[in-house]
Amino acid sequence: MKRCERRMSKIILIFLLVCAASFGMAISGCAKKPGKPTLISFTGKGKGQESAEKMKPIISKLKKKYRGKVIFRDVDMDDPANKDELKKYYVTMNPTFVVLDAEGKIKHTFLGAAHEEMLESAISGYLPALSREKEGSSSAEPSNPSPEYSPQESQDNTEQNP
Repeated sequence: MKRCERRMSKIILIFLLVCAASFGMAISGCAKKPGKPTLISFTGKGKGQESAEKMKPIISKLKKKYRGKVIFRDVDMDDPANKDELKKYYVTMNPTFVVLDAEGKIKHTFLGAAHEEMLESAISGYLPALSREKEGSSSAEPSNPSPEYSPQESQDNTEQNP
């Protein structure tokens, strides 16, 4: 009888350990923080360099404003090590700006120089709701660029899904 009780105790102990481990994984999955939106600036020398230079102060201003909330990356189009990244994000023009949501999905691509307001709207639209509420906006959807800008001016700000 004692042998049976010990065996049953071991089975119950194993069951409890498995349950506890599963519960721990479930809790840790819930605690996972979402990523941050990302703005990738693809720039290089040569054709388009003037536009890329004009964009530097705008990007610098956005970096200061969204420090800690948005990831900013600069990619040198001329560096052969970045060839795969250029393909991944369909970069063919200098400069190109790609906005990714918190999961890393392409949401906007701007070919050539872009208006500051359009870049800011694209970035801020993917910030967590709590951050936008602090800034005075409660919309859960990204805001649309002002209609005063035509698609020709920004080259492209349509959503893409690779």
